[in-house]
Amino acid sequence: MAKRFDERADRYDDDEFHKWLAAQTATWAGASPGRVLDVGAGTGRVSGHLLRRAGNPSVVLLDVSEGMLQAARRRHPAAHAVCADAHRLPFGDAVFDRVVCVAVDSFLSLGEFGAEAARVLCPGGDLMMTVWADPPAVANRVADAAAQAVRPAGLTIRKWEALTWPPPTSRSASHGPTSRRCVVFSARRGLAP
Repeated sequence: MAKRFDERADRYDDDEFHKWLAAQTATWAGASPGRVLDVGAGTGRVSGHLLRRAGNPSVVLLDVSEGMLQAARRRHPAAHAVCADAHRLPFGDAVFDRVVCVAVDSFLSLGEFGAEAARVLCPGGDLMMTVWADPPAVANRVADAAAQAVRPAGLTIRKWEALTWPPPTSRSASHGPTSRRCVVFSARRGLAP
């Protein structure tokens, strides 16, 4: 899988959908003070939005693709980039205030990743995640499945929203074969250790 993304790193940012999804997720997440872990960071699109919105948070980019991380390092030289698997995060316990993960759910086990995200989150910290939800009728089921997957790790979904590309206000809002749908959610780690 990493090799496939290494080969696409230079042209990955040409995809309008991924640009839009990164911006939507960052907007939905709001300003992120504190230490942020961007899992599946790719070329650093979401991290870029978070860095601009929050002023100067500490952002760590994590991806399995070294090619993607090289592109991210060029874009955000101040951010720390780590090549690692999301199922085995190479960080201590309770070190991040927020973990952000966008559209990589097809490459990981949500339950395993949820446990790792909860482990590295500080008590009261948030996991912001975007997962695929096509067709749109499955958005409620996707949100419920995500809640069940992360609950054993002590994460509770606080809110969620369905996102559709292209947005209804765009000129290309025909929702033809190129339309895509996701669910973005925020899950909070409980205060208990």
